[in-house]
Formats: sequence, structure tokens, C-alpha cells
Amino acid sequence: MDNFIQRGIKESFLSNLDTAKLSILEGARFVGKTTFIKSILPEWNYVDCSILNSEQIREYKNDPVNFIENIGRKTIFDEAQLLPKIELIMKSIIDQSNKNGQFVLTGSAPLSRTSLGGTDSLIGRKTTSRLRPFSQKELKGKRNPIISKLFSKANLAQDKVTSKEEMIRIIKTGGIIGFPENDEAKQNYINQILRIPYQFTRVNIFDLQNVLTYLMLNTGNALSWQSITNKIQNIKVDTAKRYVESLKDKFLVNELLQFSPGTMNIKNFSHPKIYSFDSGIAASIINTQNPSKDYFGELFETFVVNEIISQISWEKEVYKIYYWRTLGKKPKEVDIVIVNEKNEVIGIEIKAKHSIGMQDYDGLNKLDEELKNGLTNGFIVYLGGEHFKHQKWNVLPVESITS
Repeated sequence: MDNFIQRGIKESFLSNLDTAKLSILEGARFVGKTTFIKSILPEWNYVDCSILNSEQIREYKNDPVNFIENIGRKTIFDEAQLLPKIELIMKSIIDQSNKNGQFVLTGSAPLSRTSLGGTDSLIGRKTTSRLRPFSQKELKGKRNPIISKLFSKANLAQDKVTSKEEMIRIIKTGGIIGFPENDEAKQNYINQILRIPYQFTRVNIFDLQNVLTYLMLNTGNALSWQSITNKIQNIKVDTAKRYVESLKDKFLVNELLQFSPGTMNIKNFSHPKIYSFDSGIAASIINTQNPSKDYFGELFETFVVNEIISQISWEKEVYKIYYWRTLGKKPKEVDIVIVNEKNEVIGIEIKAKHSIGMQDYDGLNKLDEELKNGLTNGFIVYLGGEHFKHQKWNVLPVESITS
């Protein structure tokens, strides 16, 4: 365990464990859920639901309540989505006691969200956490999230230049430990990620791969359903929407909805921004499918967005993350908009370059005008090594959010 990399959500997960009868840990395959949960709860019982033998499965199906009660409380059920009706069974068991911290379920698919005709059967009884690929901050051995500091205007500056070559290396490496080196091996690895979560789901794997490839080639762009159907043969809009939802449900893509300054809420459900859940996977698919095009800007944005999303999950306070864009032929945009519990708003622009020009502040300036109380703070994250302030906006080296 000496080489174990500590995860940023450790404190928040353990805190949640004491506040609910059941704790759920979700995340894509191969992000380290099993290693994480066994390391922080070493005294708990552990059941890997993916390797139950036929007799154990038969016992569970015949009398699931008795099967679980015989194992006992303080038990981790890993890949619990493989157990039929596990949400309803857990509800009946945990309601027999008022104690918190009875069970932990992990899953590479959502748990407890579609039971009982679409309602959450475990509402009020569980907490849910998401484990994501390792962030760059975690890989550096640090777990101090910066989100609250962005609102407090604390000094975050780390004056270090990041070369394009170094950033490409970081992006390609991604956050999945043990990711294969060459693109062919990575593609096989990606196919495993796609196939395992869907082995009991009625989907066309070939079409699913095509939709994922489209999303990776357009990572960081606002989603156009018409564009998907134009690019992928024999895919209708309804099918495309179902497959994108499936990829979201298996945590393979992240979604940012559009922010509305007027209502402090979501503006447009129809054009979300979609990002790969891991920059290394996106880079591999892009390099395989379209190696001649330079996707550095899109991949750098994907990297920063994922870094921010990960660190939001480590914070005690609840934050909502969006993007913002105006209408028109020359829209103004802010890549990341974060809203805290006080309805304070910060904006973050992401620039894959080493110097900042006057036009790079346009998005922040416009959003600041649109908000009744203005932006609480605004940032431009870039590859340069100097932090400075221009008018009211802060320009930060990317090293500032990963150190």
C-alpha cells in the first residue's frame, strides 16, 4: 500500500458514510473503485458481484434478503448493478435499522435511479459519490481542491511554464493507471470499457462505438443531434440520444449544460457540451481516427474541465458547473461557469497557448455584463508561466490548478 495514490474524494466519502444508511460509489470501469474502497474500509466484508458463482447467484435470486443478511452489514458489494433489483432489496434491509453506514454499493452503472417506475427507491437513505480517473493533482500526491479558493480570491499562482510537448504527454497519459502505451492496445482497452458495462443491455456495440468516436472527435463542442445523424449512417436522432445517455450512465462522458445568467439556472438542454471522461482515451481515439488534424486545443480544454470537475467532487460545499455562450454568428463564450450555494458565479476561460490577447477576455467581459451582480471572479487558464491580473480578471498558469 506504500505506492497507493490517495484519492481526493476520500474525506468527503467517509463523511457521507456516517450520514446515511447506504453509500453508493459510482464510476467507469478501471478508474480504481475496488482499490479505493478496500483501502479506506479494510475491516469491512467485501463481495465482488462480478465473480459470484452459479450457486451463489441462485441463492440470491431465490431469497435475496436472506442472502445479504447472511453476509451481514458493514459489507461492500462491488459492481452491485449486476445483482437484480438490488436497490429494492437494500431498501427493505436497511429500513430494519436506524443505523447509518450499513452497506456500500459500487457500480459502473447508475444505481437506485430508475426503480419503481422511474423514481429513486433509496431517496433519503443513501449518499452517492463518483470516482473519476486520477486527476493530475492526485497524481502529484495532492488532494487540496481549489474551487472554494477561486471564489475567495485566494492566491493560487504557480508560476511555471508548461510546454506544449509536456502538456501533450500529460493529456495522452490520462488518468487511468496502467493505460497501454500504443494506440492499438489502447483501442482494445477502450473496447473492453465499452463492452463490459453493456453486456446485459440491448445496444448495438458497433453503433455505440461510432457514437463514442463522434463525441471524442468533437470533445468540448456543443452537441448537435443532426450532426451525429449526418455523420453516422443508419443512426436516427432518438437512437443517438439513447446511446449518448447510455455513455453518460456508464460515466464515459461528462456533460456541461448551458448557464442562464437571467435565471441562474440551465438555459438549454438541447445543446450540452460533451467531454470525454478521460483525456487519454479521447487522445487515443482521435489519433486513431483522424491523426492528421491538430486537436490540441480541444484536448487541453477537456483536460482542464475534467480537472475542475474532479476537484468539485472533493469539496464539502455543493457547486454546479456549466458553460455559457451567446447566440449569433460570432458568439461570446465562457468555457466553465461555476455557481456556489450562495448563487455566486465564477467564470473560467481555457486557452491552449502561452500568451493572452485582449480578445481572450471577451467572454468573461460579456458574461459579467449579463449577470445582475456580475461575476464574483473570473480566470483565464493558459500554458504560460506568469500569473497576472488584467483589469478584474486573473490569468493563471495551468500549473495553478494542478498543484
